[in-house]
Amino acid sequence: MPEDFAPEPWIEKRRVYDGRDETDVAIRYKPSVARFVREDAGSRGLLATDCVAGAVQVTWPVADWDWVVHHVLAYGAEAEVVGPPEVRDRVRVVLEGMGERT
Repeated sequence: MPEDFAPEPWIEKRRVYDGRDETDVAIRYKPSVARFVREDAGSRGLLATDCVAGAVQVTWPVADWDWVVHHVLAYGAEAEVVGPPEVRDRVRVVLEGMGERT
């Protein structure tokens, strides 16, 4: 560790976070979970945009694409990555790999 290293710039809300390589990831959520997503996004200072038929979309600033995979899989069929395509593809590859294990 360099002598002049200071951890403070890397700590956000008492967690270590490096947002230098953030990607904005748009995720659409079905109406069944829209209320919960709206509350979660709002608590983080993010806006949940209304979509058709009660669905919502949130653009998350993400530094770790594995977080997106975990997040979307936790919602199952109720969440879908809208973009960017590289992140959507990452989720698809993980889902395809899960199908091969069964």
